[in-house]
Amino acid sequence: LVRQRRKEYSDWIKSLSESDASDVEYEKCRHKQRCDDLNERTKSLAFDKDVPNWLRVLSLTLIISSTALYLHGHILEPMVSVSLEIRVVGSEALRQTLTDLTIVDIVKLLWNFNEK
Repeated sequence: LVRQRRKEYSDWIKSLSESDASDVEYEKCRHKQRCDDLNERTKSLAFDKDVPNWLRVLSLTLIISSTALYLHGHILEPMVSVSLEIRVVGSEALRQTLTDLTIVDIVKLLWNFNEK
């Protein structure tokens, strides 16, 4: 995929006029200079001495717990439930859950779909 994107980008650059291609190259250089300058002048939250340790630990804890809650709610919990319901006139309906599918199960089914 990366090679394909690079080839598409290279083809796109070749399709531009000379002035447009030089403008794109100039903007790439400016962007790299700005990124390098920003990296030299600033520190990350984890290494900045002005940030207290309790705030660093709290930030890390919040990020990890938010990620865990997201994964629990979106990946591990059932996304699809297949049920069977039978109704006969004059009696109660019989309802039974056949299977619960999580997002992981669905991805596995789709991944293996062409192999069958």
